[in-house]
Amino acid sequence: MTELLLKEKFLPLSHLPASVREKLAGVLRIVDERGDTFGLFLDRAAVEDLREGFEYSSPAFWEEIEASRASGTVAASDIESRLGLT
Repeated sequence: MTELLLKEKFLPLSHLPASVREKLAGVLRIVDERGDTFGLFLDRAAVEDLREGFEYSSPAFWEEIEASRASGTVAASDIESRLGLT
């Protein structure tokens, strides 16, 4: 996955026709004339959902959840701190 991200390229939206920019929402699969996938576009919400999915599938995340559940209680100040409210 890291290798894939290191090969990332950028294309400014200003280089795309307006008709294409209107369709750039959610997940957009770009195909060639034969229907073969050429590329994939993910908007911010789709990338965030994907990132959260990776995070939630992490063993470290579930170990933290299990440790929290085993403790029995969580202080309100801990929750506020984790949410960035303090």
